[in-house]
Amino acid sequence: AVRVFALFSYLLIALGTTVAIVLIPHFIRTEYEYNLEGDSLSVALIRNNSSRKELFCCDIPFLVSCEMYKNQPIQGVKVGVTGGDNPSYIAVFSEDGKVATLLFSPNDAFMQEMRLLAPSKVKLNILY
Repeated sequence: AVRVFALFSYLLIALGTTVAIVLIPHFIRTEYEYNLEGDSLSVALIRNNSSRKELFCCDIPFLVSCEMYKNQPIQGVKVGVTGGDNPSYIAVFSEDGKVATLLFSPNDAFMQEMRLLAPSKVKLNILY
């Protein structure tokens, strides 16, 4: 009887752990906040409207390219993926020899601001 109880306890713990691993991530609401202030772009991760973590911050003049993302190779350090599994745009920033790549899915108003602030060589890369 003791062995059956121990076996049942282990089975219950394993089942509970499996359920927790599968269900808990679905209860965490994740949002991304993009800010353009002056010529500075910042991206923050917001979880459950309670914690905010800045993921990326860079000046727009350091923008090397910004174009539609079509599963091309990513250069430098991948900063983050926002907007689900299929981000719309890939932006590459280069500052002091360091390259950072940002994958993101901005709305149309945000992209209009990016087009206005982007260096002239990059404006040609941004698809309208």
